[in-house]
Amino acid sequence: MRRSTVARPDNFAACEHTFLPLNRLEVHPTIQRRFDEARAQRLAEKFDPDFFGEIAVIKRNGAYLVVDGQHRKWAATKALGADQLVPCRVYDGAAMDTPRLAAVFVGLNDAKKLQPIDLYKQRCRAGDQAALGIKGVLAKFGLVIDQTRKPGVVQSVTACFSVYRAGAGAVLFTRTIALLHTAWDGKPDAYHHSLIRGTALVLEHYGSGIDDKALAHKMSSEGEPDGFLGMARTIAKATPCSVDRAMAQRIVNLYNKGKSIGRLAPLTEEK
Repeated sequence: MRRSTVARPDNFAACEHTFLPLNRLEVHPTIQRRFDEARAQRLAEKFDPDFFGEIAVIKRNGAYLVVDGQHRKWAATKALGADQLVPCRVYDGAAMDTPRLAAVFVGLNDAKKLQPIDLYKQRCRAGDQAALGIKGVLAKFGLVIDQTRKPGVVQSVTACFSVYRAGAGAVLFTRTIALLHTAWDGKPDAYHHSLIRGTALVLEHYGSGIDDKALAHKMSSEGEPDGFLGMARTIAKATPCSVDRAMAQRIVNLYNKGKSIGRLAPLTEEK
């Protein structure tokens, strides 16, 4: 096994660059993105050692755990066999706790195409304040972020971050999720990204001029969330504008429906 240990200043994580056999590498149980076999198969079919780079590995209790490179590991095994030696960057497991390891994973993948849900989960493990804030708000309503489309699941990670990081931050995000939870909890698409962004846009624009309970009741009375989304998409095509903006206008129109006082001005006007 070839090995070259690199001495580094104290402000760099100690690591060594070495070659390890593929059959000695195990995928870390939590610090990884979801495995995509189709992607791994594509890598195997056009495998080129010159494009391999290094697999990031943490050594812990005698085991070598892959924290970045599981798809390349799979592809190399398929193309070259499990005994093949591959270049690895090995971190000392005793010197890295889970939050720091997750932060390394995020940093290594910063320039790569990483699925938002994978990135969110690792940011939570790394102690990222925005990710933990989102997770905490959702937990208050019995919700979690995941890939599966089912009740109690929010798939719209990017929308959550965009609202949470808006001017009112956690307050606006909490109010948005609370309203959608009141309107459609348990319904698929209740937390669709356009519903999250459109609702947040209305709440931020009109502030205390909105009666949240009354609005949630009207939205619920309109039927299922997917029907509400369908109407917003129709508005977006006719205007034209983004679906998020059309969703916001749809919510304003619904709120004003049947009201003689307390009506909201058109969204395009100043508050």
